[in-house]
Amino acid sequence: MLFIKVLYRLMLILLLILSIEPRPYAYSQTGTPNPISLSTFLQILSDHADCQVEWFASAKIPNFGIDYTFRMRFAWKQGKIRRETYPFENDSNPKKRVNRNYKIVVIVRPGRPPIAIDPQRRTYTETPPQFNPAPFDIDSFIKAKAKGLEKFKFENVGRVIVDGQPATKIRWTIEGETGDISFYLAEVPKNLLIKMEMPDMPNGEKGSLIASNISMDVPDSLFEIPSGYRKVSFNSFMLPLRQNGLR
Repeated sequence: MLFIKVLYRLMLILLLILSIEPRPYAYSQTGTPNPISLSTFLQILSDHADCQVEWFASAKIPNFGIDYTFRMRFAWKQGKIRRETYPFENDSNPKKRVNRNYKIVVIVRPGRPPIAIDPQRRTYTETPPQFNPAPFDIDSFIKAKAKGLEKFKFENVGRVIVDGQPATKIRWTIEGETGDISFYLAEVPKNLLIKMEMPDMPNGEKGSLIASNISMDVPDSLFEIPSGYRKVSFNSFMLPLRQNGLR
């Protein structure tokens, strides 16, 4: 089950980041690790500057033949969120012949229904709040961990330099499990997650997340439906995705 923990921990953090609303948070940085609560950790993650970023994540589990990589591009502006995912990029089934660069865009705007956009078909639809085209099902992981949140331990380790960039390091440990997970939140853009490191597990299992292509330029057009796109029902929108295995 180690590979499930490695992969799903990574996806859980991405889900948590998507599920929280921006709230300002002030915290001090010291040379001594400072214990913080889960809610405080989520507040820090959510209180970042408006920007664009591409996250590249990976999970490698040799014993199970798993070597996943996935991309997610985000943009935030004044409470609006845009995320781009590639739901089939790890599909290796030769019978499907899916386009691994097939992209789905989800846009969330305060006070308006969330929408999903399919640039390949030039369509869009209103979506249920829980719609998530990410390529992994993490429901079982969340349910399993939900009753054990008291076993999570977060610590603000303080200011560090990551690839030449000042950042705050936050360490996450879980009672009864070996190793820890380190998060690095940039000073500029404020509190943006720029790197996550997970310990190498037995038999070469490991995972990571790295930010790239960071930009403070966030045009309003990113959060609008492109001109000429056709509105369809949610079921119609999902049909080609489900035909290729997306739930």
